[in-house]
Amino acid sequence: SFSKYHRIAFRANLGQSTGNFEEERQYFLGGAGGMRGYTKPVFIGENIAIFSLEYRFPLLTELDLNLSGLALLHLIQGAIFTDLGTVSNERNTFELRNFKSDFGAGIRLYFDMFGVQPTIFRIDAAYPISSPIESEKDVHYYLSVGQSF
Repeated sequence: SFSKYHRIAFRANLGQSTGNFEEERQYFLGGAGGMRGYTKPVFIGENIAIFSLEYRFPLLTELDLNLSGLALLHLIQGAIFTDLGTVSNERNTFELRNFKSDFGAGIRLYFDMFGVQPTIFRIDAAYPISSPIESEKDVHYYLSVGQSF
């Protein structure tokens, strides 16, 4: 971080598995916890590599807005991000021609729920860059709880 409210976050997620796995136990490239520009079940495999870079910046700070006594809104933060990754059944997951990428933006709402539990609500929109699948060429939207990483 380079100030109280500005953050640069980086994630590297590498995985390799062996054996025969059911589809639901393999790695998924897309989704809110993966590459946000792709749908979760479209690209799956036994090996994965995902890299993400995210810049988080303040939109509204030190709000302390009481929401009917159920939550206290402290901060509204913006985010811009990009993801790069691949998933395959091949052992060499680092062939650049197999990598997919996306970019997007989001909003983070920092709450104290019920006066004690810090919670982040996250809204993201991401767009895949040159997806090989026509149905994946749309913007993907996510509503999540917690920081992306």
